[in-house]
Amino acid sequence: MDRSTAYRYLLLTGATSLLGAQIARRLLTAHERLTVYAGQVEELSAIQERNRLARELHDSVSQTIFSTRLHCRSARILLERDPGQASLQLEQLQSLTQSSLEQMRDLITSLWVTENDPAEHPTS
Repeated sequence: MDRSTAYRYLLLTGATSLLGAQIARRLLTAHERLTVYAGQVEELSAIQERNRLARELHDSVSQTIFSTRLHCRSARILLERDPGQASLQLEQLQSLTQSSLEQMRDLITSLWVTENDPAEHPTS
């Protein structure tokens, strides 16, 4: 190999190494950005899921409290007018509150499962 060819070879090899280093730096920068973006997407997804569950929980609690309030008012009125019917109304109220308690537990358990390992929390 003559001197000119060797010189060109060295320049080409050096340019290739420099280009490789630049590409490596760009890839590293892109990887770091993607890692940050992935973390942001994961955080945003968790926030959206928490907000959805919070809305669901709020709606459920609001509806249950409203129904409970109506049943209590009905039972109070019936207690004065027809005590036998008041007993039935109180049984319905008890059933409503039991069902609501179970629903609340299910929703809270789903929050735990979303946030953590499901084995960490009891389902009762």
